[in-house]
Amino acid sequence: IDRFVDNIELSEEIGGFDLLTMEDMWEEVKQVGGTRVNLVHDNTGDRIKWVHKGKSGAHTNLCDFTPESVMQIFDVETRGNPVDS
Repeated sequence: IDRFVDNIELSEEIGGFDLLTMEDMWEEVKQVGGTRVNLVHDNTGDRIKWVHKGKSGAHTNLCDFTPESVMQIFDVETRGNPVDS
């Protein structure tokens, strides 16, 4: 919410919005990330296996399944612009 509020202009009128649950946001990440994102369940907890392009080729990251990780992946996958993704 903080990022949303920080990025609106005072003259903008917002008609309404819905907050997403963690599961809703994960579904969005899967939609934009496709086969590059997978939820891995193991004895240490849930993790996200994420394959993405970097400057020197493909990289695989294993991230904790947290709201922060999901948002970071979403931002990278959408290049910070989810509307045009």
